[in-house]
Amino acid sequence: MRYFLIIFSLIWVILLAGKSDKPDHHFTNSFNLKCDTISTQLEDMMHSAPSLPQYRDLRRRFKEVEFLVAFMDHEFYNKKLNGAPLPKLEQNVTELKVIQPSGLQVLDELIADPVRSTDEWLSTLKKFQSSWKEFRTIYRYQSMPTDFIAQAVQLQLIRIYTMGITGFDAPGTLLSMSDCAHSFQGMRDLLAELDEPFNEALINEMDLNYQLFVHSLFDTFDRLRYYTDYWQLLYSHWVQYVQQNQWSTWESSVTPVPVNPNATDLFSVDFFNRRAFLDFDPNEYTQTTINLGRQLFFDPGLSSTGTMSCATCHKPEKGFSDGLPKSKSLSGGHLDRNAPGLMNSVLAGSFFYDLRAEHLSQQFEHVITNQDEFNTTLLTIFSYLEGGDYRDRFVSAFPNHAANPVNPYTFKTALSAYLHSLTGYNSPFDRFMRHESAKLDKDVIAGYNLFMGKAACATCHFPPTFSGLLPPLFDDSESEVLGVPKDEKYTAIDPDMGRYSLSRIKEAVDFYKHSFKTVSVRNVSKTAPYMHNGVFDDLKDVVEFYNNGGGLGHQLDVPYQTLAGDSLDLSKKEQKQLIRFMEALEEPEMR
Repeated sequence: MRYFLIIFSLIWVILLAGKSDKPDHHFTNSFNLKCDTISTQLEDMMHSAPSLPQYRDLRRRFKEVEFLVAFMDHEFYNKKLNGAPLPKLEQNVTELKVIQPSGLQVLDELIADPVRSTDEWLSTLKKFQSSWKEFRTIYRYQSMPTDFIAQAVQLQLIRIYTMGITGFDAPGTLLSMSDCAHSFQGMRDLLAELDEPFNEALINEMDLNYQLFVHSLFDTFDRLRYYTDYWQLLYSHWVQYVQQNQWSTWESSVTPVPVNPNATDLFSVDFFNRRAFLDFDPNEYTQTTINLGRQLFFDPGLSSTGTMSCATCHKPEKGFSDGLPKSKSLSGGHLDRNAPGLMNSVLAGSFFYDLRAEHLSQQFEHVITNQDEFNTTLLTIFSYLEGGDYRDRFVSAFPNHAANPVNPYTFKTALSAYLHSLTGYNSPFDRFMRHESAKLDKDVIAGYNLFMGKAACATCHFPPTFSGLLPPLFDDSESEVLGVPKDEKYTAIDPDMGRYSLSRIKEAVDFYKHSFKTVSVRNVSKTAPYMHNGVFDDLKDVVEFYNNGGGLGHQLDVPYQTLAGDSLDLSKKEQKQLIRFMEALEEPEMR
């Protein structure tokens, strides 16, 4: 799925080149004027001392055009203009190449730091200015027909709710409310300047959102009510307007995009395009295939000793986790980590705690060949499956493979299909957000607002998956260095290195030491104990760990911790409310 962004951009170039519609020159000129103002302001800032008012004005102007800038080149936007202030590795290159953080988020942390140096500020600002010049050189003459603009707006609406209101890209200043206001202002003003009159009702809705954010404060903003009373209405009306005008959407992309452009509710499983998360032919996703995969999942005959199945470590009643600090090995000992829950787990960019598998099929291979797990081979498994009634089941599920029904593709597809069936957004919280339930406990509401705001949980556990699946394109899964201790007494950091591995050279960088996948908190009430090593028995311990600043907050040596080391200052009541919200994400049991 990592490659779809590049392909998606190329497809857009081809589509735009073949369009008969002329781009809206008035709109394009207005956009370019706004961008030129940013260029001028950056030049002025290079000749003055760091100034919060100047910086705020720069953010305002950037947010007004962000929806188009990010859509034109999402990769450039993330790498150089407004990505997370953390180093990352370049993907899809042969050598190990570190991408140092740059852009507005780095500037945001610096401007909020009272001990910053002027030299560091100017150096970072100059880097941002250079990136902005590069962007403008490449995209100054970008064609922007109406459907291009419509798609950019739709993704920006998603960005605002899943990232903007959480404080994700304003880590130092928490200017999130004004950011959202200026984002709506920019979209509203530019849409109003289109040569062909735009839908006045939608522009008025954007103005309502603008007015709401202008008068809101970060800590007290009601993010739940905003969704039910403002955002979801605007988003659904936008989707319907695009459909009425028969504008093209990313649905026609050759490479499936994770977001379903026609879904109108963020907290529905239909919000995601399932095809983008399948690593097999979507036509093979049938009930017959799912049933076959379920049988395989619960069959201990797949392991070398005939004593371990997938369900040994992934129990339905425990949210498909195993309830152990560290999972049992085939020999009766313990593995290095525990088994995370599988509900909604397919909605991810990579798999395992250390993200070493990009596809489910790769994950199966790791389990099958691991001497501490199934300790076998695909050929041995196929020999076993050929010996019973499985062959007929495989023929029924895969008629196109009747001559050789049990093969690597059919086996992995059946298991994958079953795991994809373990996807549902039917928790009490989801039903309320979809207006299917009239009531939600006030502590759950308060907990959600804390999760999305003051407690900063959603800056890593992004809605709607509440995992590290990164919005607004949901194209990658993130990991974090939290400083997880090896015991509850915090005597030392857990020795597990996480993503850092000398056996995988491209992950062997210091900032990946002790870095683990950000798993979903959906169904978390069923999946205790917590963390990769099961060090915390209950959610109370987990919330206290985060509230105190992770490993750094407990005086552990964690040089690359990505979690802020200072306290969140959550009261005991607020901590309980956070737990109540997470408990409200419990799904009905599936098998």
